[in-house]
Amino acid sequence: MRKLIVSALLILVTTTAVRAENCYNVVIQDPNPFNGNGGERITLSDGSVWKNISYLNLHLNVSHPTVIICPDEEKMTINDKVFQVVRTQ
Repeated sequence: MRKLIVSALLILVTTTAVRAENCYNVVIQDPNPFNGNGGERITLSDGSVWKNISYLNLHLNVSHPTVIICPDEEKMTINDKVFQVVRTQ
């Protein structure tokens, strides 16, 4: 039983590490400025388009910020703020 639990934990850690490798830095091209409001359509410098579905309404008002996008987890991070996003294009 103990070996089974350890094996399951190793699989979980490995899976999490693989997902984290899919995250990358990218710049928000549109909207400009980026406000971090729910429902915003976000175009990134890699050409992908996302929709902010977190509805945090932070009113950040930052121009072309660099963010970390994690497509597999559908999360986007700017500074210490994490947004739930869905890819639309």
